[in-house]
Amino acid sequence: MVAPPLSDALAVNGMNGTAGRLRDARTCYSHLAGRLGVALADALVAARWLEEDGRSYRLTAAGTRSLRGLGIVEGLQRALGGENVMITLSIRYTIDARKRQDFERYARALGSIIPRCGGELVGYWLPTKFAGPTNQALALIDFPSLAAYEQYRERLAKDNDNVDSVRRVEDSGCILVEDRAVLEKV
Repeated sequence: MVAPPLSDALAVNGMNGTAGRLRDARTCYSHLAGRLGVALADALVAARWLEEDGRSYRLTAAGTRSLRGLGIVEGLQRALGGENVMITLSIRYTIDARKRQDFERYARALGSIIPRCGGELVGYWLPTKFAGPTNQALALIDFPSLAAYEQYRERLAKDNDNVDSVRRVEDSGCILVEDRAVLEKV
């Protein structure tokens, strides 16, 4: 949560420099408040590290990854009101090796669709001819929580570009089996 800055009325009603400092930065019920808190929240939303739903903020997958790199994600998640756990959707595909190009087109198209719908695409991997089976492919997509994954699935189902991509990949017959698993990093 981020509280709005204190009003100017408090500054003119005494407390000398204290009111100004409180207006600029303070904590309130264990969250950052004042102008600093508002500016920080605005910057995190602009960077797409936080999403605002009108009532509260939610840490995005990109925000989780970036803030984890800084060593501060857990504290921010607690401050946002939850113990969100980063999850990764793993999709293992068995593909028709003769239709590898159709699958590659599908995977490339999802590169812009997945972030637009709320997932953070780690990547798609195709098999090589160097070693191992030539009909196995993999996709990994990060989410800050299971709730975020559920919202992503709703958005994905309504996304016209995704609907078109799914239609094309189904028409091609390049995907034979699709296995999904939701994983939690240890």
